[in-house]
Amino acid sequence: MNTIELNAAAEKIIQGSVDPKKVREILEYTLSQMQTINSFPDETQAEVLTNHIAEMVERSEDNKQLDDVDVSVFDGLPEDSVKLAGKVIDKIGNLKDQEKYILAVHFEVARK
Repeated sequence: MNTIELNAAAEKIIQGSVDPKKVREILEYTLSQMQTINSFPDETQAEVLTNHIAEMVERSEDNKQLDDVDVSVFDGLPEDSVKLAGKVIDKIGNLKDQEKYILAVHFEVARK
């Protein structure tokens, strides 16, 4: 498996998160699963993804939810990205289903 080396900023995000162990676990799962759809983030994309995952874990644990999002804006996203993002959302737990659309954008930006 091709692993991503996280930069110092991403490591700092993980360490400063509400649950560093869970954030790292979800991030590693997400990065490995992204490879199945030919999505390979560069260092900056991995850092942004790390921040997003840390925020999702915090929302999940604090029982906070994003404001409603018009999911029709994301109609052009490929189904494999949305499906994978749904698996990540489920793995985190206690998040609105619509969060998968926002997460799927990260996968598409890094797709090769």
